[in-house]
Amino acid sequence: MSEFITGISLYNIVKKVTPEILTVLSNSLFRGAELHPCIFDSEQTPQLLREKLLSAGIKPLVMHIPYGQPYDISAIDEQERSTAVKEIINLFPLMADAGTNTAVIHASFEPIPDQERSSRLVQARQSCLDLQPFLKTNGFRLAVELLPRSCVGHSCVELTEIISGTDPSLIGVCIDTNHLMENYADLPGIVLTLGNRIFSFHISDYDGVDEKHWVPGKGIIDWLAFSESLDKIGYSGFLICECKFADNVAPVDRLNLVNEAMDKEFKGYLNLGGEDEL
Repeated sequence: MSEFITGISLYNIVKKVTPEILTVLSNSLFRGAELHPCIFDSEQTPQLLREKLLSAGIKPLVMHIPYGQPYDISAIDEQERSTAVKEIINLFPLMADAGTNTAVIHASFEPIPDQERSSRLVQARQSCLDLQPFLKTNGFRLAVELLPRSCVGHSCVELTEIISGTDPSLIGVCIDTNHLMENYADLPGIVLTLGNRIFSFHISDYDGVDEKHWVPGKGIIDWLAFSESLDKIGYSGFLICECKFADNVAPVDRLNLVNEAMDKEFKGYLNLGGEDEL
């Protein structure tokens, strides 16, 4: 039976965390949260949000690094790539204040021309190697996300190339189940292939064509086969629900919908726990 911490991509649910949100979170299946710099300001500082979440039994787990410029770790221009590494390093104090220990990053934006792929893969790998000393010094980890379409890191093969030669305790991957495009049936095999290099998942469903970020069960992903693949590798990382909703869906309703979907699709044959790690 797999044991991992289930979490919620909080910034896709609500930007300002209220007492009502904390109550719903406290009574949910979720024991962790993924954060983003966009939700912090003078009123909701990283430290204050960390304290609020912990009081509700929710551990800040992951910080999602912004993507695009100036965070493009695959930039062919060496000055741009170096700047991206520095900008990510500048976010480490924010991560520490928020209580997160894992950063999730996109290796590129898009579109990426075919003729640039090889060079960009080399640059992304070099950026990971450049970040390793800072990760080690600050007690952080970096997870390179599986991305869709033409992005760098859009396949198991490319993710493996990007993290090759890096320290497995410091650099791994984040598998977004919504980013497989037409290859949705390959998800269990990808889990088995990447194994202990998987630090986190972004969990959501889609139509098997392009990303939708639906709640689990609304689309075509075989969640039973997925859960069995987690069992086979003895997965003990993070399972972060990253679902998106129309603007007219209230934050509390968003949380309840995701919680109900997770309960339906996973509870009963996976251990949705991790309380001992809080």
